[in-house]
Amino acid sequence: MPLELSPGTESDCEAMIRLQFEAYDQDPVQHVLFPKGTTQIAVSHFAEQYRTSMIEDPYRRFVKVTDIETGQIISFAQWFLYPERSEEEWNQSKVFPFPSDANVEAGNAIIAGIIRARNEIMKGQAYAYLATLVTHPSHRGRGAASQLLQWGISQANTLHIPAYLEASPSGFPLYKKHGFVQLNSLNIDLSPWGNPIGRQTICMLKPAAAGSTTTTNSSSSSANITILPVTSEADFLPLAEIESLAFDNSPLLTLILGPNTQTTHSFRANQHFKSFTTNPSARYVKAVDTTTGAIVAWAKWLFFEDPDEPPQPEPQEWADGANVDLCKLFSVSKRQKRETAMKGKPYFLMDILVTRPTYGGRGIGSELLRWGLKQADEKGFECWIDASAMGLGLYKKFGWVEVDRVEFGLEKYGGKEGEVDGVGCMIRQPVKKVEG
Repeated sequence: MPLELSPGTESDCEAMIRLQFEAYDQDPVQHVLFPKGTTQIAVSHFAEQYRTSMIEDPYRRFVKVTDIETGQIISFAQWFLYPERSEEEWNQSKVFPFPSDANVEAGNAIIAGIIRARNEIMKGQAYAYLATLVTHPSHRGRGAASQLLQWGISQANTLHIPAYLEASPSGFPLYKKHGFVQLNSLNIDLSPWGNPIGRQTICMLKPAAAGSTTTTNSSSSSANITILPVTSEADFLPLAEIESLAFDNSPLLTLILGPNTQTTHSFRANQHFKSFTTNPSARYVKAVDTTTGAIVAWAKWLFFEDPDEPPQPEPQEWADGANVDLCKLFSVSKRQKRETAMKGKPYFLMDILVTRPTYGGRGIGSELLRWGLKQADEKGFECWIDASAMGLGLYKKFGWVEVDRVEFGLEKYGGKEGEVDGVGCMIRQPVKKVEG
């Protein structure tokens, strides 16, 4: 039966909590924390916590795996994507809110010890933290947990940060298989609450990908602009708004994206967020004005590092007001050109680069290009771009060479009489580092 990976939603929270209780049914810690078992009080309490965190916590990500035939959530993960934080932020004491029918004393004591060990290891550095990964007992062995684990690893690789988790003995082999290494082990003493068995928890780390650093910030040459990876779902609506504004004068892209309206922005934001959460090749990077905190430009890169990896499916949905026939033709035409030229080679695709018009001419787009090109050059990979007319000059400046074109007569798709527009298909060779 096929499985589908997708973001967890507010409507999933109670099902995810029930799944979590079922998955830990044989865990001695759960028996101590919840002596009355899986009660509706506990389920409702934690489901509400999950729903609130989806809205208020910018670092937390829920990802689920669903059995497509039954619609059942069979596995889910809870990841945190932490940026660099001050000691005041990461070392603040917390009381974990347990439901009224739980063993609150035991819960806070156990969690405090785990948090203390994690903070001693990771401190204020940026890292990805796997807080929860559970699979329904009747669906184990289907690869769902590996999908959820790999999702988080891909996010960590995108952000150039390490990944950290606390493993049970039963989960240890899976995490080791995916590159996590044991740092130390905690023996959770349950005897004060009548359970002499106890339980081992293993602290594990997957280092940041080779050639990367744990620093996620880099200042651009434009004053008060900082380049950062996109990590929050909340970022995607402003990203979509900038995309519409940036392409508002492009006859082709206006017909493809749809009108510059809030409805279009919401649709595109959802599309981009789905790509962010489900496409392991996707890398979203934003430029932030540090004086206002506003996102003013962004880029989407696709890192196709494995030539044998199956391609992502073509989009099947389009914004209201977009010309669907042109959308499909444009998507297929440029993809065919690219896949023919790059067949059998690893490469990077510079997919989207847009700047809020009021911030144009400040070199921000160049900084977003350098972010990806630096990594391409380090790996010796070519880069592809389908360039609009307004961007051709910038891309040539960075070494791209036009090798083909995709053009369309737009009149029959709702454009002006005799109007023709298209994109230049461009390849950039990697720049070799000069030794000595």
